[in-house]
Amino acid sequence: MIQIIIHGSNFVKCGGTAWCETNIVIGPMQKWRFIYTDSQSYFQRCFESSTNQFGVKDEIVVSFDVVSLFTKVPIQLALNIAKQRLQSNPELNQCTGLSTTDLIKGLEICLHSTNFTFRGKHYKQVFGTAMDSPVSSVVANLVMENIETRTLETFVDPPRLWKRYVDDTFVMMKRSKLSEFLTHLNTIESSIQFTMEKENEGCLPFLDLLIKCWPSGHLLSVVYRKPTHSDRYLNFRSEHPVEHKQSVVNTLLERAKKLSSTTQDLNSELKYVKRTLLLNGYPKWMIKN
Repeated sequence: MIQIIIHGSNFVKCGGTAWCETNIVIGPMQKWRFIYTDSQSYFQRCFESSTNQFGVKDEIVVSFDVVSLFTKVPIQLALNIAKQRLQSNPELNQCTGLSTTDLIKGLEICLHSTNFTFRGKHYKQVFGTAMDSPVSSVVANLVMENIETRTLETFVDPPRLWKRYVDDTFVMMKRSKLSEFLTHLNTIESSIQFTMEKENEGCLPFLDLLIKCWPSGHLLSVVYRKPTHSDRYLNFRSEHPVEHKQSVVNTLLERAKKLSSTTQDLNSELKYVKRTLLLNGYPKWMIKN
């Protein structure tokens, strides 16, 4: 008999002595076929091949976004996928001494143990995964991998390019197939529904990028901010370590350098960032360094 004790922050504890971090066992089951982990690696690698250039006849750039991914993940589907991946993993014994049955049971307990309090009342989540659980992102990704694989393998004329970051996808496909593909995508799993955003005047926001589709077929990027962005960051006068404040400066400047495709866009973004940091109380010497 194995006693499984759920630890709320990061781990599943088995047998009272052995710690089994969920991401170590479950995480490697992800295939990462269509995925990029951040916008920088996405843009650098996604378009390094000339085959990913825009400009093919009757082609359009679109983004498909899942509506409330984590709270809509079907738990039973997630468990089935995790079980299949574990059973097909020849290196599982090197990661843990637990059997597939025990691991799936522990995962099931984790996914069915989400409780929270709101306005004095106690609730238990009965569908989907918890927003702040370490295992939720891995489980959600397993489900997304399954859905996108089934979608692309069963559509007659699939997109030429399909890349995803969590629940946001960047897609190149035939304009004439858009409506049909979206309908097909939303029939794969009833609880996982997608919305679609088309390029507007050759531009499409994706994550923190604004991707520009040039007539030459090349795709360029600049930093993107939503209309509701307030330009408010950690104020320099706040009671935080100076290292945190320097990190804010470094992050914004580094993002400008890595996501701006042209010198003109880079200079414009650097001016914007420096002006914004000054408004948040940062001294010029910190911004220059």
